[in-house]
Amino acid sequence: LPRTYLEALQQEKLIPVQPPAVNMKEYGEGRRLSYEAEVDVVPQIQLGEYTKIKVKKTEPDAVKEEEVEAVIQHLRRQHATFTDVNRPIKMGDRVEITFTGSQNGKVLDNLSSTNYPTILGSKVLLPEFEQQLIGTKKGGKKEFDLDIPAPDKTKHRTHFAVEILDVKEVNLPALDHAFLEKIGQKDIAGLKTAIKESLIREKSSKAQGTMEQQVVEKLLSIAKVELPESLIEQEMKKAYIDYAMSV
Repeated sequence: LPRTYLEALQQEKLIPVQPPAVNMKEYGEGRRLSYEAEVDVVPQIQLGEYTKIKVKKTEPDAVKEEEVEAVIQHLRRQHATFTDVNRPIKMGDRVEITFTGSQNGKVLDNLSSTNYPTILGSKVLLPEFEQQLIGTKKGGKKEFDLDIPAPDKTKHRTHFAVEILDVKEVNLPALDHAFLEKIGQKDIAGLKTAIKESLIREKSSKAQGTMEQQVVEKLLSIAKVELPESLIEQEMKKAYIDYAMSV
């Protein structure tokens, strides 16, 4: 069946968007297999007068000095060392926590984790969540409530229970010859130049992407297409999973 189904797709020049619904029939004369396969396919699109689309050129943003400094700090954090401490947590510490988030008494897997490591201030967790950890110590436990935003911009009251498993102080390396040599640079000036060139490429790519998005939006406004319901459902499921993973 997989071989003949693929051959049928190639013969009819069809591009499916989901696995087929197969209806098996009785064997025909000579014990030949007979079946029907129903599947949604990539829809035909009428582009419209796309050659008349015009968009304003998007210029990339200028690279700021603070952006270069932020990259340098990120490089230092990547090569940081850690020291065990037995003091209250402060911003910038590396902590390992186990936490559960619940709404209306129901624990939510996407708002819970075990042995979760993070550096406070790195913006991985919500700032309000991080602030609640300040002042606690290794082995401590804390419970608090936060308003968690949803995709529809509504906020849901969420109860968190957190256990502090480990606390370490982050020791950033000095910007000396040893550090520069480790990251493949000879001096600070060369490092800043390399970072600035990388940021320029990144911003240029972003500007190009913005311009392409404008073209796509204008194209969508004049194009005609009938989307299969299964394709819409797939995108809805993907969007929900992406949201759940990001919270």
